[in-house]
Amino acid sequence: MSSAPWRDGLVTDASADERRPWSWVIGSMGLSIGGSVAARYEQSTVWLALGLAIAACAGAAWQVCYRRDLADRLVWLSWLLVTAMILWGTLPAIPGFDEPSHKNLASLMAMPGLIAGLVLGEQWQRKRD
Repeated sequence: MSSAPWRDGLVTDASADERRPWSWVIGSMGLSIGGSVAARYEQSTVWLALGLAIAACAGAAWQVCYRRDLADRLVWLSWLLVTAMILWGTLPAIPGFDEPSHKNLASLMAMPGLIAGLVLGEQWQRKRD
């Protein structure tokens, strides 16, 4: 067993007291706020960059507050993205549904920032270990 726990498939030896199970709220708020800000990108690309930065900070904070294996954590994010893309493509074919606008999928615009934040948070923790 190496001295780096992530190399052996173990994420951390942190006790349950050190983890904060409520920290998923940080990630969801980062998607919500970052997506809302990023949806204003038609006005200026600064809004898109700011939205991605907000989501990245939220992702890093989420990973630091509740460290988990990134593969386990990114599974639900990838399913959310796939489901949203399927719905985005099929809902207009159903009578009564209008074409979804980019504002309806604003949180998806912040998804790359959140994922980048999760990865950066994990890298920071690995350097600290």
